[in-house]
Amino acid sequence: MALIAVLSSTTFEGTQLDTWFKSGLGRTTTVKYFDGAGDYKEDSSGKLKDEAEKIPPYATKVDLVVTVGGLVAAEAAAKLKKNTFVSGAPQGFLSIFGAMPKKNSELSTKNPNNILFLGGICLETPNHNPERVAALMKNFASVTDLTKIWLYYNDNSHMHEDEIDEWKFYVGDKILPSSVDQTGFDKTQFDDDFATSSIPSDAQAVVVSADPFFGSKASDLVSSAASVRPSLPFCYPIDLYKPARPAKAVVYGPKLKDAFEALGAKAQSCLTNGTSTFIGVERPASSQILVITGAAAGKKTGKKSSKKKTGKNK
Repeated sequence: MALIAVLSSTTFEGTQLDTWFKSGLGRTTTVKYFDGAGDYKEDSSGKLKDEAEKIPPYATKVDLVVTVGGLVAAEAAAKLKKNTFVSGAPQGFLSIFGAMPKKNSELSTKNPNNILFLGGICLETPNHNPERVAALMKNFASVTDLTKIWLYYNDNSHMHEDEIDEWKFYVGDKILPSSVDQTGFDKTQFDDDFATSSIPSDAQAVVVSADPFFGSKASDLVSSAASVRPSLPFCYPIDLYKPARPAKAVVYGPKLKDAFEALGAKAQSCLTNGTSTFIGVERPASSQILVITGAAAGKKTGKKSSKKKTGKNK
């Protein structure tokens, strides 16, 4: 029976994403999970790096490595050397990530001394923040000035520098890095980030970055946003987010079911046809959709909504 090693930046085993991946795989396969549990840095270090390095000496032959949870996980796999794997180890790995890798990174250079990057799925999630801004302005009467829309991002993310540059070019300079501790997670830290001391009372909306850690804590993040800033519209980046106050939220992002099933199908193809040939990176046609979640109550009617300042800081 084939064995797949799944390297993830956040917990993947037993999640809905895991179920979709196995549905696309469509064959009896043993999956071994190597879980970074949200402990990762931009340079693919932390527990994620330690977990990646456990794959090569794994006692049983691994037929294929698959990475999930963004470029940090893909980079961690791309740094693994061929000569560190046990006999009969995989020639390469597949990945699903949100943005193309940085120039001259291990993933982009495809170092021949490392295991081969075979291809995968690129969701291009951070490249659509301008569309998220447009969705907020279209659907909420209170959102009239794009320069008062904030980007909430994670500076541990591999993509954050490019994302910020694009945000400042297309949107403005309102950005807020997360202060949430990824290794000692406390969901109340989201409250501090969303308080008016961090995002001021004159903010008109917030776009949440498509960061893997944010996605793994989506329910906590949404709950905090609804509790701390109930009148502030948020745009969430993927369909894992279930807005707690639907009249004040939109979701603009990928159909993750399609994407992870496609990743599973690619894994099946590699196991069937061999893992030594680059098969390319796919951008699924259905990967970018606009989901308006109960926004009708907030739609523009030509009349600006009144805003009530609380003056409360945390």
